[in-house]
Amino acid sequence: MFAMTLHVLTTEATTDRKRPPVVLVHGAWHASWCWTEHWTGYLADRGYTTHAIDLRGHGESPGNLHKAGIGSYVEDVRAVTESLEDDPIIVGHSMGGFVTQHYLMKHEARAGVLVASVPTHGAIPAAFRVAKRHPSAFARSNAKLRLGPIVDDHHRAKDLLFGPHLEDHHIERHTARLQDESYRAFVGMMFSLPRPKKVSSPMLVVGASHDRLFPPKSIEATAKAYGVEAKIFDNMGHNMMIDKGWADVADTVVEFLDTV
Repeated sequence: MFAMTLHVLTTEATTDRKRPPVVLVHGAWHASWCWTEHWTGYLADRGYTTHAIDLRGHGESPGNLHKAGIGSYVEDVRAVTESLEDDPIIVGHSMGGFVTQHYLMKHEARAGVLVASVPTHGAIPAAFRVAKRHPSAFARSNAKLRLGPIVDDHHRAKDLLFGPHLEDHHIERHTARLQDESYRAFVGMMFSLPRPKKVSSPMLVVGASHDRLFPPKSIEATAKAYGVEAKIFDNMGHNMMIDKGWADVADTVVEFLDTV
């Protein structure tokens, strides 16, 4: 039985359009703050009440981060969705997109949105990309069995998570909020792969042209697996919800949400 009380930031819709709730699932190293920077208010003004989760061990949620795996995070999402009166739309970024895919394999939702998500083929190619670009940090991460060393330097985090146009003072503010991540979850993202054929919910898949972790080809492969066409945004990096041009991505998401 799930007994943990997660920290969830709820932002009520400012217009009454009778739209379904939206559950926002952050990625590795992040917490709900990555959604509340821009997206929760943006969605509220367009009639969507959002619930931005701090997954266990992240942000203000309790829980042992290093014992958490992908299954734990799926359970966190389930605990939140079961507290809602209506079937929600699930929006997941990066690792949160991987969690979203696993959630939708077992549970109904109005729709799913994958934002720069870990692809259906998993995170092994991304691990090789990180190892090639930042071998020392990657080695330290594996030696310590924790993912924090990957992003514990501002310049390295900037390289992996942001595109070329966001002002550096914004990047510094965001990277200062990054935290450690479960190595167990990392292993899960390599070997516990989603099964798109088990997902019946409508899907939107978006990615970024300058994503160092999951480049357009990975995003397009994921979209193809779900029978949809990926939307790739130019001049953006991995953190699409807080990078320069975030509103263009949010516009595309809202256009999709309005159809489900």
